[in-house]
Amino acid sequence: MSVQRLIAIPLLILVVVSAFIGAGNDENPAAQSPDSVENYESIWHETTGEIEFWTARAEGRPDVWSSRERLAAVYLRRAKLTGDFSDYMAAERALTAAFDQAEPGAGPFLLRARLNFTLHRLDLVEPDLGIEEQRVLLDNRTRAAVEGMRADVAFHRGRYGDAKAGYETALRLHRSVDSLCRIAHFYWKTGELETAEVLYDQAESLIQGKAVMLRAWLDLQRGLLDLDRRALGEALAHYRDADQHVGQWWLVEEHMAEIYALTGAAPKARSMYEDLVARTGSPEFMGALAKLVEGREKRHWLRQADLAYQNRLSIYPEAALGHAIQYALIHVPDHGRVVQWATQNFQLRPGGEAGVLLAQAYHRAGRISEARATIEAVLATPYSTPDLRQTADLILGPADRRSSSD
Repeated sequence: MSVQRLIAIPLLILVVVSAFIGAGNDENPAAQSPDSVENYESIWHETTGEIEFWTARAEGRPDVWSSRERLAAVYLRRAKLTGDFSDYMAAERALTAAFDQAEPGAGPFLLRARLNFTLHRLDLVEPDLGIEEQRVLLDNRTRAAVEGMRADVAFHRGRYGDAKAGYETALRLHRSVDSLCRIAHFYWKTGELETAEVLYDQAESLIQGKAVMLRAWLDLQRGLLDLDRRALGEALAHYRDADQHVGQWWLVEEHMAEIYALTGAAPKARSMYEDLVARTGSPEFMGALAKLVEGREKRHWLRQADLAYQNRLSIYPEAALGHAIQYALIHVPDHGRVVQWATQNFQLRPGGEAGVLLAQAYHRAGRISEARATIEAVLATPYSTPDLRQTADLILGPADRRSSSD
């Protein structure tokens, strides 16, 4: 079975991990033990079997909204596994059906909040979290999930003090893989990489059984931390560890291909990206290929990527903007369009990541004063990444960047 075609969305490190916690389901005879799956294809089949089971259960009991909730949860899990927008749409449809069946005031509010956060529709998250936390019977695990997601929203909006306080509250309420990974991500993106690494190690110590997807995901995060340190050999070693846990996972393989491209192994990188495009149809990989080829082939991949990004933006624009901007900053000559996208992205989630992209778009368009003001505003926050520092050096110069961040 070839991997179904997908449209990859930006990796939301804050939420992907939750897709692989508690993936098994004893009620579902189609679900395998998490220890029995060892590669992407088998995990895809396992999750698809769960979708078939819960589809049949929901159709058999149209008056029970919880079956629709379970179906939506599995679709969301598969969407995070594949990046396929059709799975996100199917999750939305199942959630809509669940709320249609539920009595007023009832329904899967937390799951709908999680879906909207995943799709970067941040304004829709808090109302559902507020309803969820008013439930009479709410255990600490669920309270931690609410606080953690509220902190995620604060992080993406650049409210870093609120985000840190929320992550710490979630961790006190329920020390889990999810709460540890959330606060690890906070420390990572605020420049404390060693602390983040320790927290990822602590998260892994809580995993029971083989849990191959979780272990692969954690090795991927370790590799990304090393990439931020420019320790490319160590990063590749972690990616290979992840590949040992879950073979043929496109999310791991794309980062391996990136390392090969950065280290001058262009033929290897090109071969991997060609395979990834064939398996996924992702415009991100088309753009990566375009940087490795010339002439007619380059023009071909750029045309294909343009069409694919347009399709993504027409379906879930909030989720698609981040990677579309990163592509456009390199390949789209229309500076006005790039600034428009970056501005829209920053309005949706005015945190450090979106601020850096907006500053880059302003600089590329020759709007230097706006680029300076934007990057200086990001430097004044706790957000601290290599991309921020490189952009600040480009716009301000290294000396001015250091004085702005003091």
